[in-house]
Amino acid sequence: MNFGSNLDGLISPVITPWLAARLGWETALVLAAALAVVGALLWFGITIDPVKAKPGTSE
Repeated sequence: MNFGSNLDGLISPVITPWLAARLGWETALVLAAALAVVGALLWFGITIDPVKAKPGTSE
């Protein structure tokens, strides 16, 4: 799960200024915010079974 965050932290500082130079800073920030909202919505779809999350527990 951390791979996406690390990859985004690596790519965002490079792509955002590039987009700002070509499309304007408002558009670059709107695109970044839209991707963040999409990521948050996808995160809500992840379910974790609490029993499987803690292997030493049983129901």
